[in-house]
Amino acid sequence: MSLDTSSSAPALSLTLTPSLLAALEALRGERPELPSLEAAALTALAEWADARVEERTPEEGLRPEDLNSFNDG
Repeated sequence: MSLDTSSSAPALSLTLTPSLLAALEALRGERPELPSLEAAALTALAEWADARVEERTPEEGLRPEDLNSFNDG
């Protein structure tokens, strides 16, 4: 996973609830390669987004144009 932290990337300012802050701090504790709270937040968001894409990617099945009344079960 590559995170774009360049100056051309849009900036986002967040106010975290105590529970979200605790979750990000826990993530940092589990992953010493995350040097900051910002890195933990970016990583968590990127991993969430990747998981959502994987959920929507069918691993098998028929394409819509291949469906018919016999196999549309």
